[in-house]
Amino acid sequence: MVKKTLTCSQGLTASRDPCPGFRSCFGGTQWSFKSCQTGQRCDGSKRVSLSASDEYLDCKIASGTGCMETTTGSARACCVSPACPATACLGTLAAYCEPVGPFPGSAWVWTEVDCALDGLVCVNGPKGPSCEAPGPACDAASESCQGSVKSYCQIKQAEVDCGKNPFRSACGAPGKGLVCSFEGSECNPEGFVDACDQGRLAVCVNGYKKMFDCRSAGFDTCLPAVPVAGFHARCGYFV
Repeated sequence: MVKKTLTCSQGLTASRDPCPGFRSCFGGTQWSFKSCQTGQRCDGSKRVSLSASDEYLDCKIASGTGCMETTTGSARACCVSPACPATACLGTLAAYCEPVGPFPGSAWVWTEVDCALDGLVCVNGPKGPSCEAPGPACDAASESCQGSVKSYCQIKQAEVDCGKNPFRSACGAPGKGLVCSFEGSECNPEGFVDACDQGRLAVCVNGYKKMFDCRSAGFDTCLPAVPVAGFHARCGYFV
């Protein structure tokens, strides 16, 4: 779905509301990279919100899959494939299937992991594709930081420049289990609750609290979060 978002974003003209063209290309109004969402149901190939009928994602258009409701005790819909296609390395991407639902083999979610983000390469093995280091054999304890560059052991020696990642640009401290970490300490993006402040959207990026002016980007205002799973404060328009 990330690829689909980038593809649909290209070529949009600078208008007051370029969203209709994007929605038509992406397959809905629900711009989420998650294959499954709680608080939703299936309507054909569409994943539809239980609380707002205009919030939907057509799985067939967005990811070439169908929609399936899981029986886990809560309303939950997933964009899934009925069968798992062949898994393989796609350049630096390790592409494979993950089972979804209460029964093994009932449905699958196609997953792609970019090995290059951690300085690794994709290798096709007997159990499918995996991310491995390109360097020589190493000691599991051999971790070091040189500025933003992290050198660590992943069976073999690996190296990645965290400074190229705008969301985790600092070298992860050795022994903490992180390759790259947040540069700032003002907030934690993993637990930060975005909010509105006088038409601006407060977000946490790379450990720093940022204020995004929605009006300067062509929106009417900042819309506060609504009490529905997966919803956040966001820039939007008056209705």
